[in-house]
Amino acid sequence: MHEPPMREPTGRGFKYGTLSTLYARCRSLPGDRRALCKIVSPLGPPDARGTTEDPLDQPRLKLLRRRTAALLRELAKQSDEQLLRALSHGQARWDQVDALGLVPAKAHVLRKMLAADWRAFAEAAAIETQPAARAAMQEAIATLDTSFDLLQLMERRLATFVRLRLQSAPESTTQEDRLMPDGRPFLDVARALLDTAEAYS
Repeated sequence: MHEPPMREPTGRGFKYGTLSTLYARCRSLPGDRRALCKIVSPLGPPDARGTTEDPLDQPRLKLLRRRTAALLRELAKQSDEQLLRALSHGQARWDQVDALGLVPAKAHVLRKMLAADWRAFAEAAAIETQPAARAAMQEAIATLDTSFDLLQLMERRLATFVRLRLQSAPESTTQEDRLMPDGRPFLDVARALLDTAEAYS
């Protein structure tokens, strides 16, 4: 079966709150939620202007934001491939769906390195610009924490999510339509990650 392409989102991630919406949706489902962090309310855009004496390090800030966006896009690509493969097979044994690997081992390494670099950026900021630098750091790290926690939750609990989806959908719809509405996974974490990556681009 031909898999529909994952279209790039056109909105700004935090404006439309896609990641927050998906997070709330997963929180409402039964099951193990121990690995989920508490998502923070998006902070307003930091005042990156700083002062004339001690301006915020704009090149470094932009580089960190680009690296954050790149990691989110890589996670989106991996999760999209795995979810499309799993949910497109209507006769799959759902007790084995939880064996999905949505987070590559390399992504965990990149996440740690990126979080360390964000903290170093905030610590190196001048006193006058530290509030803005810390706000940017906290927003980025919270976003990464939430993204990874959601993917790990879906790795463990996808079979439960699938069963609940099949039970709650109208009987008149096919299993394929229930799990892949409009050709996309019913829990479209890849779209949420792309939307959020766009906010960091």
